[in-house]
Amino acid sequence: MSDQHTPHSHPTGDVFTRAGEDIADLLEANWKLLVGVMVMVIAVGTGVIMYQRSAAKDQANLQGKVAEIAAGFPGASGSMVMPGSAETAILRYEALLGKASGPARYTALMYLGQAYQSVGKADEARARYEELTKGPALFAAMGHMRLGYLAADAADYPAAVAAFQKAASLDAALAVQAKMDAAYVAEASGDSATAITRYTELIKGHPDFVQAREAESRIRVLGGDPDVLLGRAKPTPPALFSAPTGTPEMATPAPAKGTGKK
Repeated sequence: MSDQHTPHSHPTGDVFTRAGEDIADLLEANWKLLVGVMVMVIAVGTGVIMYQRSAAKDQANLQGKVAEIAAGFPGASGSMVMPGSAETAILRYEALLGKASGPARYTALMYLGQAYQSVGKADEARARYEELTKGPALFAAMGHMRLGYLAADAADYPAAVAAFQKAASLDAALAVQAKMDAAYVAEASGDSATAITRYTELIKGHPDFVQAREAESRIRVLGGDPDVLLGRAKPTPPALFSAPTGTPEMATPAPAKGTGKK
């Protein structure tokens, strides 16, 4: 019987044997090349891992330096600025920015802007905050928040509101505070109606946040009624005294002594 097969028949064992021999011959002829490729793949993979570990270590070191500078400049966290600490922090942050990258750079930019702001250098602070807005979403939102505070300090209320609204659109974690700040700005500008509207919208959208309770308080200060604005029914106060029910019985007076009939 011939070992030929039709297109619709299965190949015989001899065909598989010949194919295996061909593959073996190919591997034998090119084994050096294959080993070289495998070594190259392993080397590249190892290099990538080592680079990632090195980059992570460098980033951690830079973050540590940022934290060290911030510790010497308490104003970076909102507390009282010690004399001379802002100027020292500015010099150190500027030097660090020359070699910092990633999160460490963005954190340094934010603190550097605050340091400039604390010594009255608004233009320098604005430049650092604007650079911060070019970073990842969270840092960009922080940059817009800081630009909003800077504008509010300069009584540029439209710019402040625009900055807070941009921050709210970029990061959910900062959105509630950004909306609260936009309402504060309206109140500070004397636009009570807009402030009440923004406070009310914040309460409706984020009723469980601490800012919602503060917003209710601000609405009352501005003469508004949160219960009415939010459509909440006011509880009926309990009556101090209960009114008697029914018709009271009239007592019949007893006859005076000595006047009764015998």
